[in-house]
Amino acid sequence: MSEIYLTHRALSDIQEIYDYSVHEFSEIIADKYLNGFENALNLIKTNLDLLKIKLIISNRFKVYNVQKHWFIFDNIDDKIFLLTVKHISMNLLERLQQLEPSLEAEAEILYKQLK
Repeated sequence: MSEIYLTHRALSDIQEIYDYSVHEFSEIIADKYLNGFENALNLIKTNLDLLKIKLIISNRFKVYNVQKHWFIFDNIDDKIFLLTVKHISMNLLERLQQLEPSLEAEAEILYKQLK
């Protein structure tokens, strides 16, 4: 089983999704999102082949669709990093192009901390 490391940005994204869901819907719905995210991460840990490169989104980062969100991953050596979580309604290609330099840097920093 592989380990998945979450960047600060990914944790912040998940917190924002939770807070938004509580505010717009309910705490029950927000908890369902978190449970779905956790279940997806556990599934990915044991099935890394679920992560796919979608050239329409990025030629580097791997993606996985969870509920109405994209999980964006990178791997460095044998480490898997969840970089960010974005709603499917966003123009993901444009957003990733804006974020790519900082996402790569965040993954590298976390990777070095793990050594």
